[in-house]
Amino acid sequence: MLSSATSDPFKKDIQRSVSIGMLLSNHLKKKLQFLKEDTFTKRTVGVTCETCSVKNCTERAAKPTKLEKKNRHKKIANTVDEIIASYH
Repeated sequence: MLSSATSDPFKKDIQRSVSIGMLLSNHLKKKLQFLKEDTFTKRTVGVTCETCSVKNCTERAAKPTKLEKKNRHKKIANTVDEIIASYH
């Protein structure tokens, strides 16, 4: 995956990123000579910081707000399900 992140020129305090994913197959490595096993540093990353669940990420540019919201809604839904189940 090749990625680049910059400040959004249209929205204040917003970051945007572009990522291009390529399967590092033997075929691709033959076509692109610069792809060798030790050419790139490997990093575990999410799709966007707002949805990324990687803990203690040194590359994080924004809080995982969308992930936190999703988890909060899931917790609320589970609590409601438990309350409903307790009345059956």
